[in-house]
Amino acid sequence: MDDATRNEGTTLAGLPAGQSLSLLRRGEAAWNGDCTSEARPGEGCPREGIDLGDLVPRLVGIGALVLGVGIACAGGPSSRHSHAADRSGPGHRIASAPCEELEPGGGTELGCEIVLYESGDLPVRGFVFRPWPPSPGRRYPAIVYNRGGNGDFGKIEASDLRLFRRYARGGFVVLASQYRGVDGAPGRDEFGGAELEDVRNLFPLAKELSCVDLDNVFMMGFSRGGMMTYLAIRDGAQIRAAASVGGVSDLPALAAYRPEFLRIWADRMPMFEANPSARMRERSAVLWADRIDKPLLLLHGGADRRVPPAQSEDLAAALRRANRVVELDVFPGDDHALSKNAAERDTRILAWFRAHRAP
Repeated sequence: MDDATRNEGTTLAGLPAGQSLSLLRRGEAAWNGDCTSEARPGEGCPREGIDLGDLVPRLVGIGALVLGVGIACAGGPSSRHSHAADRSGPGHRIASAPCEELEPGGGTELGCEIVLYESGDLPVRGFVFRPWPPSPGRRYPAIVYNRGGNGDFGKIEASDLRLFRRYARGGFVVLASQYRGVDGAPGRDEFGGAELEDVRNLFPLAKELSCVDLDNVFMMGFSRGGMMTYLAIRDGAQIRAAASVGGVSDLPALAAYRPEFLRIWADRMPMFEANPSARMRERSAVLWADRIDKPLLLLHGGADRRVPPAQSEDLAAALRRANRVVELDVFPGDDHALSKNAAERDTRILAWFRAHRAP
């Protein structure tokens, strides 16, 4: 990054010693440097709590870090456009930096950004991968990607970013959240609880990108990310269609198949031990399939030992009973990630999204 670009935002080195870049409640400014009583409406002093001066380099990385600087849609990391330092709100981008190389010796990955964005009162790490090289003035459809696993297990890594690159090369902008409480971020991953807000706040983040076609936003999830996708649709996510690979739809059935999940959920979900049945049912789409009102593609490996294919088969049956649009394909002999049919998996997902684009 050149010096001119660095001057567009607030660099970490430029922060006063001990300066807090705390997030304010929704609708207030993320940072008002002088913190005076004469601040205009919408501005305010940082709330005590989260000191981003220490947190940002751990979540985003010190290299090429700029605070308050936008992600380029028509240019590379050296031509970012700036945002006013007093902007804030759900999905507001606090900081961004280029992704590290995805292949040995490959250098900075063009089109990929690590972002730190605002979600409620927390800074959350995420990723944006856009088509490269971009076409000036063009708007691309977007995919909101929901990762699997829990906490730091299954977090987004280089292999996921390579997947995003494939989707970007197919003409889509990809936005993904690492979820709160991951990679040293504050907050806690509740396995379908508070971190749903982190997914929702990818939508206002998308609105900050001039290259995203907001009429054509889609969603997909792997494993637990399938559950997150179903929950997001239930809660009104503004998407055209969705896809799930090895998705979780019935937590009681999954617990019967793999009882070790009960320990994980007890650790993750608030009040789980007080009423485990209620906590599992509220996260089980098979029980409220009528509330999934977006076209849904379900892909599953027939030999999936982590999440059995019945999780997708039963959801598809429930969706059909509710007269919802669903397509199910179980790949015989394939695993949880459909690694034997990865190319067909990705082709099917992108074709599904293209088929449901707004006219």
